[in-house]
Amino acid sequence: MTTKLKIERILPVAGQGQYILVRPTVSGQEFTISEKTYLGNVELDKHLDIPGKIKENGDPDVDLYSVKLKNDHEVFRLKEDTIVELVPGNLPCLPPWHFVDSGLNNQLEKEIGRGHVLYGRDVKTIARRQDNDDVLFAVFDAGFKYAKVHLTWSQSKLVDNCYPMTKTYRDWADVYENLFVPDNKDWN
Repeated sequence: MTTKLKIERILPVAGQGQYILVRPTVSGQEFTISEKTYLGNVELDKHLDIPGKIKENGDPDVDLYSVKLKNDHEVFRLKEDTIVELVPGNLPCLPPWHFVDSGLNNQLEKEIGRGHVLYGRDVKTIARRQDNDDVLFAVFDAGFKYAKVHLTWSQSKLVDNCYPMTKTYRDWADVYENLFVPDNKDWN
């Protein structure tokens, strides 16, 4: 399903973009990069390479990989020496959810007040439910990685910090098992 990777180095390559050197937390664990693959909720380009690094004993370091960011400006969301989740592109949203590229961050910011769990957080729109106003946001600077928010489309901050209603998820597996699968069952 997902793979945990440690970010070893972040390397800007002149004229080519941002490359990230990563290592699986479990030695020898295999993974692939395809369209819509995310490293710590930052989309990757379809690039995976094993850099020519040699271990101290002279053997090639086959657990070190180089991946390229699709959008270089999102590099600030990744930090060296951190463990991040690699979410493969073959884990689709299940209906009624669908991935979206357009951000609903501005609407979220209009609605949440100081006491809301997402106030002041770095968030990015990931998916939206097609039959209501539920939106899934990636959260980059909290103990949880995702939040489902039921937007109200208010044009001003809501006074009650319980609104807009929000549920948090620890990782992609939690989202998939406890949001997408149950919603898909109800949908069918």
